[in-house]
Amino acid sequence: MRTYELVLILRPLADAKRKEIVETVKSLLEKAELKEEKEWGSKLLKYKIKKEITGFYYDFVFEAETLPTELNTRLLQNSNVLRHLVIRRK
Repeated sequence: MRTYELVLILRPLADAKRKEIVETVKSLLEKAELKEEKEWGSKLLKYKIKKEITGFYYDFVFEAETLPTELNTRLLQNSNVLRHLVIRRK
């Protein structure tokens, strides 16, 4: 099993909408074993992303044999996700 870390930056949204997006991400990771989920909160961005100056950060650590193929495409299609980054940990 490989360990991956996913960092999401979401638009400033209502709590219900943010939780809906997080649940969607968790459903994409259903075959993976979710180890950690951290909510870093709202932070000021260094530069504007899609005309936003603040973003809401989430961090997920999960283990999987392979990275879910649909994860990247679904996050890119979601207009409420400003940025995402998936890295493989050692």
